[in-house]
Amino acid sequence: MVPPARHFRTLDALRGVAAVSVMLLHDDQFGASLLPGGYLAVDLFFMLSGFVIANAYSERMAEGLSARAFLYRRAIRLWPMLAIGALLGIVLHGGHAGSLMLLPNFKSPTNLFPTNPALWSLLFEVLAYAAFAFGGHKLRVPLLATIVLISAGALVVLVGRGGLLVEFGAQWQALGGGFARLGFGFAGGMLLWHLHARAHIPARRVTNLAWAVPALFVALVMAAPGPPAGLIPLATLALFPVLVWFALRWEIPQQWLAKRLGDLSYPLYCIHMPLLASFVHDLSSAVAMAVCLPFVALALDRFVDRPARAALSRWLARDAGLADQTRIGINT
Repeated sequence: MVPPARHFRTLDALRGVAAVSVMLLHDDQFGASLLPGGYLAVDLFFMLSGFVIANAYSERMAEGLSARAFLYRRAIRLWPMLAIGALLGIVLHGGHAGSLMLLPNFKSPTNLFPTNPALWSLLFEVLAYAAFAFGGHKLRVPLLATIVLISAGALVVLVGRGGLLVEFGAQWQALGGGFARLGFGFAGGMLLWHLHARAHIPARRVTNLAWAVPALFVALVMAAPGPPAGLIPLATLALFPVLVWFALRWEIPQQWLAKRLGDLSYPLYCIHMPLLASFVHDLSSAVAMAVCLPFVALALDRFVDRPARAALSRWLARDAGLADQTRIGINT
């Protein structure tokens, strides 16, 4: 098996473009009509996370990295920005304090996190990390492929019965669909890592063709219908592994730009919903927020998230080497 690569800048760009797509979807003045399938970015995030986590940690866990150390690293990576996103929901919309620790609102009749609904996918990510830590990193291609196929089948059945993919995982009555989305995406990403690591393909090609990957993602979510959507978005999900595969083979030459897109993706995802709900009232405010929020996210990444993670690393580093920060393009 080839050593894990440390940088996948095309994945960075893809994740950043997906985060902007989610933001525009929730910008109701124009984004929902422009990118009706933007909610599918969450499924792409799950797949990218599965690949990135497997690439960064599978071999290290096989060599003795403890589940405790792994979960510390994930807590350090996730908590500062999710706490800021939760705090925005609390201050601006009266959210519950438990969201600061990613606890859903059990009193809510609909959304798990009604004042910042995007947090549901982070909760499911944490569940995937726990599964990975306690045995999931040992899963091989046959079992991962089985999980992907079962999850895909569950999604087809649930959508065929009238379920809305956009609600799966975000709402209490659709938790089962959320686990199916997670299983398809995260296990699919891990499967892609196994296939990529064993493929003996020549070195990645640095080419402007790599920009076709995020461009095709945008085209797919523009073409995919919004809810109610039937089975059509599932065909889009089936194309995501192809996009990720080409992102692994083609490297964007404009490394700085691709990295900045990766840097803004997680802060933007965490903060955009409560801010849009508070400050977008007409088309002009919607456009202003769509332009400004990515830059706000970049500032948060540089001046808040990174210093906070460094401080948490020092505070929580009880195992030798735990404070080490893993970097493989997409921050892990």
